[in-house]
Amino acid sequence: MSAQKVAVFLIVTFIIAITAEVNSSADYKAANNQSNHLAVGYRVPGDRLVLRQNIIKKSSWMQVVVEEKTFYVSGNEQITLVQALDQKTNGNGAHASLTAGGPGHSNVSLRFKSQRGHGINFVVEVTEATYSFFLEVVRKRPQDSAGHHALVHPISTSVSSDGGLPSGGHLYPPAVHLLELHQSNVSHD
Repeated sequence: MSAQKVAVFLIVTFIIAITAEVNSSADYKAANNQSNHLAVGYRVPGDRLVLRQNIIKKSSWMQVVVEEKTFYVSGNEQITLVQALDQKTNGNGAHASLTAGGPGHSNVSLRFKSQRGHGINFVVEVTEATYSFFLEVVRKRPQDSAGHHALVHPISTSVSSDGGLPSGGHLYPPAVHLLELHQSNVSHD
């Protein structure tokens, strides 16, 4: 009789072991990271990190804490990527939202809103690229009223004077020849 009980116990234990979900350490770590990161935009060749700032505001008992910040880049620089990285990974972190500006602009405004009874703890990173503009003169078809028109394109200053791009491609014609191209294609009537 005891041999039958041991056999039934082993069979039941075996079935439970097969059907039970095993919690691996990778799943455990992924489930524990419940941060509320915000990322808007993307990295481009030649851009650089220009701002890293901690946004910390203490909690207020049973209150929602709100903080609004505006960040600027200077000159003819444009933001390519904005990241607000939540430092609380337990699910109690605040939420960040973009309220103005961002990629393609020279400023970005972010709003941080905590959960009730919790504070704000974010790291904000702003990446930018400096852009120059080149003029592309395009010859129109003869039946068009004017002989030429111009298009203005932003390009990263990481383009070398011979037209070489960091990716290995080339801008044609090279940037140093664009003014010459413009002057040679525009008639002075």
